[in-house]
Amino acid sequence: MKKLISMVLCLGMLMGILSIASFADETELVAKGSEWSYVYYELVEGEEPTPAPEGWTTGTDADTWEVGATPFAGAAYTSPNAQTVLTSSFEAYLVKTFTVEDASAVKVLTLSVIYDEDPVVYINGTEVWSTGGYNDKAYTSVDLSDKTDLLKDGENVIAVSFRNAINGGGALMDLGLTCDTEVKYINDDGTVIASGATSEGFASFGGINAPTNVLDGDNGSCC
Repeated sequence: MKKLISMVLCLGMLMGILSIASFADETELVAKGSEWSYVYYELVEGEEPTPAPEGWTTGTDADTWEVGATPFAGAAYTSPNAQTVLTSSFEAYLVKTFTVEDASAVKVLTLSVIYDEDPVVYINGTEVWSTGGYNDKAYTSVDLSDKTDLLKDGENVIAVSFRNAINGGGALMDLGLTCDTEVKYINDDGTVIASGATSEGFASFGGINAPTNVLDGDNGSCC
């Protein structure tokens, strides 16, 4: 019996060590709640929308744009979580640079995003993810590990567009980007499951004890 208990304890310690090690190489490239350069255009009923700025996906002329911190939100969004509030109906374009020390070493690339609506994400000018509609109650974890070849040593550019349709509700946008130099978990079909990126337990945006709560550093209160 004592031997069995000892084996269980040793196994538990080993699992704890492996769990800690599995997160050791994860690097935050873009933090949630960080500052972005941005521009947005109001949508007017009966008028054609303003075209996207030329070259915006690679940060061209973004140094002349305004700067604001995510979460971005539309005027109808009522939560105090929003740090940058736009108008009621718009097309918005966000650009940010981030640094990668050794792009060839990156094996796992993970996007965590909460959105409303119709987001499109680019890395160094190439579209890496898009979806329609909205998911404004929890962060969605997106595996971009098949896009690591887009990264380069030094400065990289991430660009995001999202919108709030005419007569739409409250828009919302925040995201984070992490990388890892080791592949941790692989599905039977060969796809990578990135460690440490999940929306589990995040019942609502800004919820108490939410592990990815943007504005709650000690997880002890709601924003």
